[in-house]
Amino acid sequence: MAACFSSGSLPCTKADWPACGYAFVSDAPFAVLGVLWLGYGLVHLRRSGSAGSFLHSNVDAIHDPVAQGIAIALAQRKSDSRRRVRLQRYVKLLGMWAEWPSYTYTPLAIGLQATGAHGLINPNLITFNDYSESLNVIVAVLSGSVLLLLRHWRRVQHEPFLRRFGYPLVFDLLYIPFISTCTRLATCPRGYVHLSLPGGATCDCLDRFGIFWAVGFAGFLLLYSSALHYKMYIEPTGTTMEFRFQRGFQVIMVMARTLNPILSMRANDSVFTQNHTITVLAMLAFLVGVLFLLVYSYRIQPCIGSGRIPNNIRVLSFASSLYTAPLPIVWLAAWNLNARRATHYHIPHLSILELLQMPSSQCKLVGTIAALHVDATKIAKFSRSGELLCRAYAIRVLWFCHIENFRKTKTCVGEMTPETAVPSKLWCKDRAITLRLTKAHSTKSSSALLDPTASSRKRVKIYRVSTITIPTPINDEPEEFSRHVVHDAHSVRKWPFKWWYRSSQHSFRVSNIKTAPTEAYHVVCIGDKHWISRVEEPAAAHFHCVSLYHMALEALAQSCAQSDERAMHEVASLLLEWYNARYLRVNGTILTHILSTLCATSDITLVTDATLTLLKVFGDGVLPYDLWLRNASYLNHFILVFKQPHPPTILRAATILKHVLALGEADEKTNLFQLLTPESIRLIHAALYGWHHDYAISSLLESICDSLYKIELHMHAHRLQEQLRRKASLAQTKRTRSVREFRSSGSSILSRRSHRSHRSVRHKSANLSMIRSSSRRSSLVTGASSYSQLPLPMPSHRSTGRFQSSAGASFKEPADAIQTTTTAHESNLASATSRGNSQPTVYNAVPVPRQAFLELQAVEAETADVVPFNTPENDEPLPPPKPLPKPMPDRTQRLATTPTQPLVFVTVELLSELDRRQSLRAQFQELLCEALEGYERAVQHPTTAQWLAAQLAQSPVAGSPQKRRQRHGDHDILDKFSRVLELYTFAENCAMKDFVTCGLDPRLRTFFEDHVVPFYAFVTTAWAKTPKSRWWPRMS
Repeated sequence: MAACFSSGSLPCTKADWPACGYAFVSDAPFAVLGVLWLGYGLVHLRRSGSAGSFLHSNVDAIHDPVAQGIAIALAQRKSDSRRRVRLQRYVKLLGMWAEWPSYTYTPLAIGLQATGAHGLINPNLITFNDYSESLNVIVAVLSGSVLLLLRHWRRVQHEPFLRRFGYPLVFDLLYIPFISTCTRLATCPRGYVHLSLPGGATCDCLDRFGIFWAVGFAGFLLLYSSALHYKMYIEPTGTTMEFRFQRGFQVIMVMARTLNPILSMRANDSVFTQNHTITVLAMLAFLVGVLFLLVYSYRIQPCIGSGRIPNNIRVLSFASSLYTAPLPIVWLAAWNLNARRATHYHIPHLSILELLQMPSSQCKLVGTIAALHVDATKIAKFSRSGELLCRAYAIRVLWFCHIENFRKTKTCVGEMTPETAVPSKLWCKDRAITLRLTKAHSTKSSSALLDPTASSRKRVKIYRVSTITIPTPINDEPEEFSRHVVHDAHSVRKWPFKWWYRSSQHSFRVSNIKTAPTEAYHVVCIGDKHWISRVEEPAAAHFHCVSLYHMALEALAQSCAQSDERAMHEVASLLLEWYNARYLRVNGTILTHILSTLCATSDITLVTDATLTLLKVFGDGVLPYDLWLRNASYLNHFILVFKQPHPPTILRAATILKHVLALGEADEKTNLFQLLTPESIRLIHAALYGWHHDYAISSLLESICDSLYKIELHMHAHRLQEQLRRKASLAQTKRTRSVREFRSSGSSILSRRSHRSHRSVRHKSANLSMIRSSSRRSSLVTGASSYSQLPLPMPSHRSTGRFQSSAGASFKEPADAIQTTTTAHESNLASATSRGNSQPTVYNAVPVPRQAFLELQAVEAETADVVPFNTPENDEPLPPPKPLPKPMPDRTQRLATTPTQPLVFVTVELLSELDRRQSLRAQFQELLCEALEGYERAVQHPTTAQWLAAQLAQSPVAGSPQKRRQRHGDHDILDKFSRVLELYTFAENCAMKDFVTCGLDPRLRTFFEDHVVPFYAFVTTAWAKTPKSRWWPRMS
């Protein structure tokens, strides 16, 4: 007999509910809890902004050194960190260790129940529950009551205690026992000792199940929603922990910890024993979810800060649940494997001073950021470090260290005189960008949710600090307060709100705090933050600020050279804030360096403002455009602005770049290989193809490509001219060397012939005849050979001695003859060189005989120009003639005059695209002008005007075009209208709509809007009625 109600004689059991016809009551509570669990969790994931980006998380973005440094700075206490009370840390770690058995037991419970193996594992011990629900309910109610009482009664005093101990105890350590108790009350699973009502009825009785369901569901909803609220809004704003998890990951973990008790209790029902399909599906779904969490935890390491142990615990829990068996080998393997990866992102649980002394650059960076954001009253020592990004934060810290005494000098850092510096109010902000408008309209709570560290970032910015004499309620008993500070250090946190007064947004009063001073440092308050200030003379403070300025410039140059975007952003922002605060005076080059560096970062707001400022500075003539040509690195950093999605920013950048390249086009010495990098060229090409729908941007980018093309043509012509000049100079050098060798070889030839004078006169006469015949051949060709004019005496038949002396004198050439010969030959060489169509002859350095030289000269004279005999001597080589500059080709002839060498900066495909766009726009404008002229001529005749009105009012497509022209002679106007509309509609990537709005003459634009557009509407309507002519697209 089934016992389902408390009025029966037998005790109620849940196994009898199907026999009583209430089998659905056993499944309904689990379904309701499942829907609530999934829906409420997804809502919170979407609200936290992690639903869409959870699968695409960036490891470097999660382990942000700035967020880690701020967390460590806020967690610092006045005492030494090694003696700090770490109860909160231990509570959180114990809460994570408590999840480990739950994750391990859940898949085992499903598998064991499916196989019928009951009683092997006690589920109550795994979930830290007692068999009796009475004790569990009492502990849960007491804990919740105490938590609500402390939260709503004197909340300001109890809030620190709740954040440190109350919330972690309830929502971390005891969350699984409490959520398991609520689930037991709401679902009444089998295998547990349930709570009994007065009269002995339990949740097994159907007529009493509603009471337990209501209590359990209310407790489940309250605990689940409170845990999600705590993980999203309260825990991320805590200031006492050295590690914290990603907000989206925390929501996922709350959902996972809630799901495990539901599944384990669902496994106790008979559905898993009777239907193995449901068992397999449930196991697979659970294992897939756990596998995802395991991979995500290992890859991302979601715990930032000192999170090596928390990340290991998470991976260990997921690995145990995935393997479905508590084997120690699996535990050790998961722990060791994840420890290797977690070490890369682990920040040791040390003080700021110890972090700065660590060998790891990541620890130094986080320590320096923590030193920037730490409250000076909470630390006993202060240190600094420097290395690019780390150095940028250190410079900012040291600036606040010296600003108190630097203000007394009434001077600026940087340029010595105002004449060499730019004005101090050049920075402009674009108030119309979408990001800034969205931020302005967002509420304070939502902005704090998106960026919890926004207030801390704002407090460390460099502003203009000024002393304003305003009555401030200062304590009247400083001595008593000083003694109170010495005996009770915790009261220092309550004091600052009584002694500082903020007068305006950027002006603060600088006041001193009476703390235990040192010999060289003391604590000051600037705004609402405490800073360590050095006790020094104003001149020393000025010297240190100058040193910081030079260090910042060096860090900026190094970060740009290494393309470290984060360091570039931080250093350039530091210098910009310094400049805007009017403590820094810079020249045009440094200002351009700062602004161009900001353009290379990913901060959309800063990039937009920097581009606007550069356009104003260069457009107003404050700085010349040739400054970009002298600093190519600035220009390449500035071109990175083409990555931005904001159209006004792209338009301003293209305007500046157009003027720069136009100036470079006018300079013949411009070298694009030194001016632009391949990345800059790629960005320009990508912008040309990406912004084709905006005529203003597209026309500027087309002008930029035209300038690049013309500059590259100039480079090709200049390179060819230099090659010809070098070849001519080399040929001239070699020919001059040959002439000099001939001069030196002439005396040796004559001496050798004088030694051979004892030979016969006949043999010598033959030699002389040979020389004269060669000279005559040379004179016949050249017209006036110098060697044919030599005074050669006739041989004598007298005594040998007389002949010997006479012969020796006959071969001694006069100096003027040799000089004339050399001059004439050099003139021939210069004439041959100037032609440039023949390769120069290279003579060897070995001396050659006179006859051989004359033969060579005769051969050269056959192709040489006629040179006057009496050519004046000129020792200096004649310069090669300069080629005449060729006129630059027009736009329509660019492809026909492309040089044989491949184009690098503007390819042939890009030239074709430029010609297509510009030709289509020019054709459109020309056709529109012809249509306007024809229309104006036609409307002067009344008959034609009436006919045009009738054609526009009726169907203008009735009949073929040939028949329409036969009916009337003014169909050409309508044809031109059709051709104009065809170009307007079918021209791709030409921005015709913007061209009509911005690029056309107002008269043509008015004609197009008043006459052509109505004609298009009539044509579209008429063609729509024709089934075969639906190809005409609609005007967008």
